[in-house]
Amino acid sequence: MPTGCLAPCSFGIERADVAEPGDTSKPSETGVTIGGGQRSDAELIAAVRAGDLASFAVLYERHRRAAWRIAMSLTRSPEIAEELSAEAFLRVLRALRGQRGPTDAFGGYVAATIRNLYFDQQRRDRDARVRVVHNDLVARDDAAEALDAVEERAMVLAALATLPERWRTVLWLVEVEERPLFELADELGMTPNAVAALAYRARRGLREAWLRQLRIRARGVLAALAIGVSLLVLAAPDDAEWAPSGDVLRHIRAAVTER
Repeated sequence: MPTGCLAPCSFGIERADVAEPGDTSKPSETGVTIGGGQRSDAELIAAVRAGDLASFAVLYERHRRAAWRIAMSLTRSPEIAEELSAEAFLRVLRALRGQRGPTDAFGGYVAATIRNLYFDQQRRDRDARVRVVHNDLVARDDAAEALDAVEERAMVLAALATLPERWRTVLWLVEVEERPLFELADELGMTPNAVAALAYRARRGLREAWLRQLRIRARGVLAALAIGVSLLVLAAPDDAEWAPSGDVLRHIRAAVTER
């Protein structure tokens, strides 16, 4: 955005070219000679469309303070209001030079451009915040899934370690290496049916061992919960309505011992 345009802003126009031809008005307090007293906005706009950039400088001086006040009412920041109004004037100039934009009511068109710029930026900022929150939630979900996967593998390995070596061997050969039963029968010195039966018993043993690991894990969670609730009870005032009751503690402790 152009900056510093609340003060004289020529948009690339030399100061000597700012005054309207034939105008004898005095320079403004900004040092820019202001014309346009004899010409309407519509006439000045038509002149800009025809390539007379000095006429746009007249329009700018005529409407810049009102534009700044509108931007200020939206942003509540003098610096941002100045940048916003300057960007609006620049866009209107580009539109006129491209034979677009207003044919009259220049001030209203600038005001609408300021509002559009402001609310477009607000939408972009909001979308950016939404993306940040979404990415954060996705990252948390991914981290939680990764942690669950690590814990699951740890439980499976712990369960596998409790099995007899013969069961671990047949599970590896059948489930991981996917070796056919007839091939394993020769290698293990067993019939294919015996290998199948051994694999069945190993799978059932692994499932039961995994369930035991799951119960151990649940017991640990409940024990931690019981400790946390106990600390709450100790820290709570005697008349606290939110303090856990003794029944809550008894239920948790019973769940821990049952498992």
